[in-house]
Amino acid sequence: MPAMAGEAFDTTYFRTGKTFGEYFNNDGKLRIQVEEIRGLEKALESYKVVSDDELSMCTSFLRSMLRLQPSDRASAADLLEHEWL
Repeated sequence: MPAMAGEAFDTTYFRTGKTFGEYFNNDGKLRIQVEEIRGLEKALESYKVVSDDELSMCTSFLRSMLRLQPSDRASAADLLEHEWL
């Protein structure tokens, strides 16, 4: 999720979770190795789900919904006004 959103979790946000220590070390890094994580734009580009002309606008639209903090996410009204639509 952080790679797709283009932002990182605030460690104070998830340190409060009951299972934090099972998945993260004290530095907030994942305990397991993960394969290379692509960003949202690269994923959209590789799957050819939108045209090259629309790629940047589509990425912007999706990122405005994929914010890690719910309070930072765009509202439905804001999304309806997005340039991609």
